[in-house]
Amino acid sequence: MRALLLSLLIPSLAAAAPDKPPREPRCLAVEPASLRTSLAKPIPGARLTVLIPAREDDLGIVHLSKEEFAATGLSWDKFRRDAEAAAARHLRSLTPSIEKNEAGEPLYATLRSRSHLTASVFFCKEFHAQFRKPFGDQLVVLAPDRFTLYVFPRNFSGFQEFGKRVIDEYQKSTWPCSLEAFEVSSEGVRGIGSFDDGSDASPFFENLPPASSSNPPPNPSSSPSPKPSTPQRVPKRTPKPSTPPDHSQK
Repeated sequence: MRALLLSLLIPSLAAAAPDKPPREPRCLAVEPASLRTSLAKPIPGARLTVLIPAREDDLGIVHLSKEEFAATGLSWDKFRRDAEAAAARHLRSLTPSIEKNEAGEPLYATLRSRSHLTASVFFCKEFHAQFRKPFGDQLVVLAPDRFTLYVFPRNFSGFQEFGKRVIDEYQKSTWPCSLEAFEVSSEGVRGIGSFDDGSDASPFFENLPPASSSNPPPNPSSSPSPKPSTPQRVPKRTPKPSTPPDHSQK
């Protein structure tokens, strides 16, 4: 009798167990340039950040070796298209938190999750299509670590005030991504400047043209004057036992 009950119960439990989403075999790792590998690819305009071909595993994402990349039989362009499709799939699972002003106008969005794929979603076309609706064609994205993205309209200078936050999150993370700001538009992604340090969180913008977004800044203010750029020393990541931060209650 017990054996019969167990035989009936085990299939029921198996059917009730949720299926894990399949691991993405091709994805993009947004990494500090200090982690440059032979397969690292530059991002236009960026000096401190690179893209590295990677795959998803049970612990996060892992960079592909030369042999693993060669085994895919893909060019970099084809690999990147597949990786951007993976980023688009992950983007659909995220719910952005939109911060608004007193008039109800959107100021910026925050994307967070426990997935290591989160930082790469701004490279897919679906990201721009989604956020151009509230923020206009030109967006600014900050990616301090693998689990967090901040999205702003390009002509809203308030994102510069995030410098201290970005630096703190970058330095405290086991998996930091970038101290740079990126412009995302219909033309693609490019780096537009970097945050200096914790004492002076104003970003340096290099040859940046005026924004042409249709959304006016919610709180117009003057931006810091550009200053000469100094070489940015990016701390090397020291692996340590850690789990992605749980942002589910934030």
